Amino acid sequence: MRRILVTVFALALTAGSAQAFMFFGEPIEGNSWTQGFYENECDFTQVQFIWNSGSQFEVPPGIWNFNRSGWSLYPGSNSTWMAATGPRITGSLSFDVRFAENKNQPAEFYYYAFDGDQLVNAAWAEWTGSGWVDLTHRNYPGGVGMPAGMCAPPPVPEPASLILIGLGLGTLGVVRRLRRKA
Repeated sequence: MRRILVTVFALALTAGSAQAFMFFGEPIEGNSWTQGFYENECDFTQVQFIWNSGSQFEVPPGIWNFNRSGWSLYPGSNSTWMAATGPRITGSLSFDVRFAENKNQPAEFYYYAFDGDQLVNAAWAEWTGSGWVDLTHRNYPGGVGMPAGMCAPPPVPEPASLILIGLGLGTLGVVRRLRRKA
């Protein structure tokens, strides 16, 4: 009786996505208003804000009050487009964004985080004049996380591919050896 050993290896790589772009605290109002934001869980070197409608950004300062050194407002930022750059961050970066009008005015913008030239996170945000709304139009009062953006999944690691090739070749060798013995 022949015995054939069949080995099946399955590797399931699940790329988890984490809540990445959020606001924190209450908006601070003066002649203009400021909201704190943070980016978390992604590796990145630049954040960008692109105005869509409503209250525009107040530049300068635009994006400011960073919790990490080396980060600053990108030259050329204006009231409809602004960016901040700095050393590569793994983890979190908190910062403030200043809007030009009072906080009763709505504002809508797009947010992007880049690691070099690669987009790693994107979000859409809308301020109604009294609270934040995400794409599904659920209200999030000040101080509650806004689940607007998710980190891009990490690329499939190369070592895992090499392990799968090695296991496949090893299995073929074992099957061939068992066939010769039989």
